[in-house]
Amino acid sequence: MTATKTESPRITVAKMIRADLKAAFPGVKFSVTSERSTVNIAWSMGPSAPAVEAPVGKYEAGHFDGSDDCYKFRTDNPGHPTVMYVFARRDTSDVEEQVARDICAAFGVECRGMSTYVAGEYVDMLIHRALRNADLTAGYHGIEIGDGQIRAKAAPDSMRAVQAALVTGPAAANDNGVA
Repeated sequence: MTATKTESPRITVAKMIRADLKAAFPGVKFSVTSERSTVNIAWSMGPSAPAVEAPVGKYEAGHFDGSDDCYKFRTDNPGHPTVMYVFARRDTSDVEEQVARDICAAFGVECRGMSTYVAGEYVDMLIHRALRNADLTAGYHGIEIGDGQIRAKAAPDSMRAVQAALVTGPAAANDNGVA
């Protein structure tokens, strides 16, 4: 008698996440790995972490609640396998030094690396905040400061149209040539 081997739910979830990311972000290379009850997603530059987290959050079985030190399982039935945690980590090391120089220059401070103190904070924390929500698919285009926040500038419209055409074909651009 031969026993049939069933696929681990975490492996199934990892495969489903790979498919969802491929559909949501064509042309972006993701590394999706799984271990125990976790799926890890890694990529370089490209879409922001929140943009990647949005379509894959449905695969988490719940969330950790630090107020009572317990994991809270979701009460709905998502209709597909889940894992306890899905972590998304984007590598922005290619531009972090340039962002640090841009932040220091904007505040008129000599940049001495990531531990430079700027506007009451270390520059590495300001870099994290500037890049976290930035779409870097078309590259890094400097910073902008406003409303008490530091953000990475969006790509120029012409650059976004070129990127959209490369990733999804010319049909992705709207009447203004912008995707």
